[in-house]
Amino acid sequence: MLHVSESCNNNCYFCKDPLVDERPVEDFINYVKSASKSSKELIISAREPTLFKSLIELIGDSSKLFEGIEINTNGRMFAVKSFVDKFIPFREKLVFNVSLHASRRDIHDFLTRTDNSWIQATKGILNLKSSGFEVRINTVLTKCNYPDLKKLPLLLNKLGVESWKVLLFEPLGQGAENFFLLMPHHLILIENLNDIADSALSRKVSVEFKNIPFCFFDKKHLKTANIKITPQGAVKKNAEACKKCFFKDKCPGFYEDYFTHFRVSPEDVLKPVFFEEDGDK
Repeated sequence: MLHVSESCNNNCYFCKDPLVDERPVEDFINYVKSASKSSKELIISAREPTLFKSLIELIGDSSKLFEGIEINTNGRMFAVKSFVDKFIPFREKLVFNVSLHASRRDIHDFLTRTDNSWIQATKGILNLKSSGFEVRINTVLTKCNYPDLKKLPLLLNKLGVESWKVLLFEPLGQGAENFFLLMPHHLILIENLNDIADSALSRKVSVEFKNIPFCFFDKKHLKTANIKITPQGAVKKNAEACKKCFFKDKCPGFYEDYFTHFRVSPEDVLKPVFFEEDGDK
């Protein structure tokens, strides 16, 4: 993943991106030349990569080296159609992962701490789609937006988006500073996750969940939803019983900070999933 800018036009409560020095584009081009020797895909990220003044030049050079380029963005700059047009020469190589954290303006703008960010993001998505770009949506799940997320697939249908990633916020950076504002109780997560998955399924939106333990989902969604938990990022911890879980090799557990701040043990939160014994496999 290539981080290209320290600037952002949002100020999200959960931002975990580190500050980086904005270096000359030549430095990044040298990096992508080296990275292309071991990878066919490039992800361009940062606090907000569309604010990097040499982004088009970087994409132009990278498009000659990689089969695909993903750009993680809050989407606001794409509300300006002339800005979208600059990317059209590289359309076949580009995928835009746009952050959209609610179906409602007030919730999204609260989380980004930026007025009109929802309006600009949704307009940006429409502009990208109308120009033929592939768009996927990233949503950070928090205590502030979980009740609304079951409504988001309907909006994605209206925006013409079929791919959705729901990521539980990580207690890193500003996310660590705002832990109690953002972190839902695990029982609330369990109660609502399946409704979110059901909503996506009913609207024919492909959904991927990240950083949420497998045991928080109904078994029907463990078979149909794309669930990923990576050992990278915030430190995670398992319960002793997790050694018996069907997903023990895929699940590093839940945030260690959760157990510390909520004063519960992993055994209180994490329960092993079985398939063979109950005839579900």
